[in-house]
This record gives sequence, C-alpha cells and structure tokens, in this order.
Amino acid sequence: MSEQNNLHGIVLMTAATAAFIVNDTILKFVMADIPPFETLFLRGVATVILGVPLLVVTGQAKALPKVFDPVVMGRNAFELLAVLGYIIGLAYAPIADVTALSQLAPMLLTLAAVWFFGTKIGKAEIALICLAFFGALMVAQPGGSGFSAFALFGLWNAVCCAARDLIGRQVKADVPGLVVPLGAGAVVLVGAGIATLLFERFVMPDLRIVGLLFGSAVFLTIGHLFIFLAYRRGAVGAVAPFFYTSTIWALIAGVVAFGTLPNTLALAGIAVILASGVAVVIMDGRRTRMTGTA
Repeated sequence: MSEQNNLHGIVLMTAATAAFIVNDTILKFVMADIPPFETLFLRGVATVILGVPLLVVTGQAKALPKVFDPVVMGRNAFELLAVLGYIIGLAYAPIADVTALSQLAPMLLTLAAVWFFGTKIGKAEIALICLAFFGALMVAQPGGSGFSAFALFGLWNAVCCAARDLIGRQVKADVPGLVVPLGAGAVVLVGAGIATLLFERFVMPDLRIVGLLFGSAVFLTIGHLFIFLAYRRGAVGAVAPFFYTSTIWALIAGVVAFGTLPNTLALAGIAVILASGVAVVIMDGRRTRMTGTA
C-alpha cells in the first residue's frame, strides 16, 4: 500500500468513527423522550429502509438468503446482545465512559483468539491488555462517588462484540459484505421490538423524533461504509489504530452536546485504554506481517 492510500484509509476510518459518535449522540438526545429499546427498534426500521435499496443497487440482493447461514446468524445474535447492552449504557451513563469501556473489544478478541485458536502473543501484549483493564477500572471507578453501574454496559458491549467478531471470522467468503450488517440490522430490529413489548410502554414519536432517527440511521450507514472503504484503501496495520479515535470524538460530544466531562481519574483511564489498544493493534499488525513473510 502507498503512503497516499494509507492516508486516505486513515481519513476514512477517522470519519467513520466520527459518524458512529454522531449516531450515538443523536440516539442519546432521542432517548430523552423515547425509551431505549423503542429508540433502537425505530432506528432499526430506518436502517433497514435505507439498507435494502443499497443492497439492490449494489447487486447483492440475490445473496440475501445467506443471512440465514448458521454462522452469520450466530454472529448477528451477539450483535443483538452487544447493541442492547450499549443502548442501555448510552441512555443512562456519560457517552465518553460507555465508549471508552467498549473500546476493550479488540483486546478481548485478541485474548479469545489465543484461547480458541492458539494464536501466539507476546508478554508485552499481555501486559498491555492487563493495563487496559486497569484503565477500565479507572473509568468505571466502582465504589466511587461518581460510579454509574450503567457505564458497565460498555464492558458488556465489548465482551459481546469480541464474541461477534470471533464468530464473524468464520463467515464464508461468498457472503457479500453488505449482507452481514443488514442481517444484523434486521436481527436487532426484531430483538429490540420484542424488548420494547416486554419491558417498555410504547411512546408515539413525533416528526422531530422520526427525523432524528433517520439522521441516526444515515450516520450509522455512513460509518459502516467508510470503515469498509478504509480497510479497502489502506493497510490494516496503518488504518486499524485510528478506530480508537471514537473515544476522542465521544469526549468532544460529551462536552459539546451534553456538558459532561469525565473526572481526572476517568480521563487518565481513557488515555490508558486508548494507548494500550493502539499499541496492541500495532504489535498485532507487525506480528501478522512477520508471519506472512516468514
């Protein structure tokens, strides 16, 4: 990959993480008027409305039955669990705290790869992962005056995302890229709908809420598209570390949109998670390149 292509990939990844945080920010605004699961359900409706035409335009509609592949369904089941947990955390805890804890997912995935696939990692990576979990404790601050149990749903999200991605590695190559996220959107739509019926009282949204939810769906779609293009344009080792810019965007969103800023200890914890995660991604990329050239 050329330096220019890598730069394009980095810009796309940074833009993708910004789009995801804009999506989260809109959802947090909506949840001031609409219950969390209903918000997720209605956003799912908007996402499917936007996603199906995209599938048709790209010629991937004929592959839609592949969403029922057992591996794809298993992957999307964990997507549902991840999103349900994240939406609860986002509704009731500071956006920066929840986002920071969810950033543990890649490191949990590394540990899972060691456990299930026998992937070899060095002592430095193990130390960095342990350091990241220490950073998570600094963010959550259990027992502290500012402790919010709802922030721990960010950790729940990280665990479920790691399981999702571990299963996602087994998805067959003939399953088109758009089919998996659209299938996930449909699963989340159904799951959130059931959760709404079981745990919430439905609130009829007004036109403002509907507009915000469609805006959220647009930014979510842009985020997924830009991540796909980022990895297609740039080298994984160059692009992947910039996924952690979402934490920076979340801090900005917390201050600008909600007037909240984590305390000094939490900010230090966020920095620890951010630095550890980037270092693990870089080291993993180097190991992969060395293995490929050996």
